[in-house]
This record gives sequence, C-alpha cells and structure tokens, in this order.
Amino acid sequence: MPAPYPLLVHASMRPVESNYTLRTHSEQKHGSCPQHLYPGINSMVYHAPNVAGDKVQPFIVFSLTVIDIIHHHHDMEEGFYFPELEKKLGKGALAPSVEQHHTFVPQVVQLKNIWKISKPARRRTTARSSSKRSTRLAMS
Repeated sequence: MPAPYPLLVHASMRPVESNYTLRTHSEQKHGSCPQHLYPGINSMVYHAPNVAGDKVQPFIVFSLTVIDIIHHHHDMEEGFYFPELEKKLGKGALAPSVEQHHTFVPQVVQLKNIWKISKPARRRTTARSSSKRSTRLAMS
C-alpha cells in the first residue's frame, strides 16, 4: 500500500458481528487492548515525512520506543494472555493471532533496524560541561 497510509481505527468504530460469542468477545477485547499503540503508530506514519533537522533524533527515539512497546505487548500476549484465554476457549483458539504476530514481527524488526541505522550520532559533552552538570546535581 503506497503512502500516505490510512490511520488505524479503534475497535469500537468497527461493525459488530451479529453472531456474538465468547470468542468474538475475546477478539474484540484483544482488538481494544492495543489501543494505546495506535496513537504512537499513527504519529510515526503521519509525522515521518515532515521530520527534519533537530527533530530527527527525538523522532527516532520516539519511534524506537513505540516499537519496543509493540514487542513487549506481543511478548506478554503470547507468553501470558493467549495461554490464559486458550484455557477457556480451547487449545489453538488463538492460533490465528499467533500467526499474525509471527507475520508482523519480522516487519517490526526490519523497521527497528532501519531506525537504528538512521539514528544520528549523539553529541558528546565536553569535560567542562559535564563537570558543571555534576556540580549542579551535587548542589541540588
């Protein structure tokens, strides 16, 4: 899909299925769970074409943070949340979700590697400015 990419839509804005079951309920709850990720992902997509100059470094740090949160989210789901749900729904009930993760994760890793390569070198502080900072910290 070419840019500009569409922004992600909150699960509550999607149509509700007529044959509502426990599985549908868990899928909708799972759909609602990563809502904290959507603003970060949308911000990366929306702002990336316009970031320049001294805004690049903070934007890359922000993007790497969003990606780390996505990884943590997936690790928690596959390590804890999905097994607990499968105790109620039956073994393999969330296999499609795990498959989606396994398809999605390599793309996230690739994006993270691109951000890391793009990350500009940090400025080194001089010994003088570093000692001033240490003095200020010691006085507070």
